[in-house]
Amino acid sequence: GISGTPFIIVTSTRERAAQLQKEIKCISPKTKISIFGGIGSSIFYRNRKVDQESLAEKLNSIKNLIEYSKDEGKEKTGNPPLFIITSSSLINMVPESKIDGLDLLMIEKGREYSRDELVEWLTLRGYERVHQVYDRGEFSILGDILTVFDITRDYPVRIDFFMDEVEKIKQYDPVEYKDQKEFLVVSLFPNTNLWQFESGSGGSE
Repeated sequence: GISGTPFIIVTSTRERAAQLQKEIKCISPKTKISIFGGIGSSIFYRNRKVDQESLAEKLNSIKNLIEYSKDEGKEKTGNPPLFIITSSSLINMVPESKIDGLDLLMIEKGREYSRDELVEWLTLRGYERVHQVYDRGEFSILGDILTVFDITRDYPVRIDFFMDEVEKIKQYDPVEYKDQKEFLVVSLFPNTNLWQFESGSGGSE
């Protein structure tokens, strides 16, 4: 298995990164592997619309790194995360100052949370409250169930409450209307595009 501190593999293309991910998973199935691909094939991406799948993948890499760094003072029993990045992504790196300003929300089974505070956290960090969740960046509340489609995930999660206590956390398929795997803890990432240029930074509207 892989041991030590987190490390990075640089490869030429997104396709090669995906191939390496599969090969390493066969050798070390418990290792959390993230792919950090480029926004596009050109360095002139300032006015380009970022593909949502690529954005989710990149943000998931950052979330995995933040999660690992938060456990820095704890005893680590599992393998450290591994990051496979493409050469084109090296021009899309995120300033450390932006990452330092991010806060993840950790929700654990068996703990108590104020649903009003959860709604406030999601709303202030860019999530949209909807009746039915279908897309990343959306959440809904129906009775004792909070459904959130985290910006870094492929599927939303359903958080079942009993009073203020989290009773179940499950991955949910909104197309098949089926619960999938269950979690003991889930982390939610702010709905943000770290590669979005602010007005006045030189890009056009």
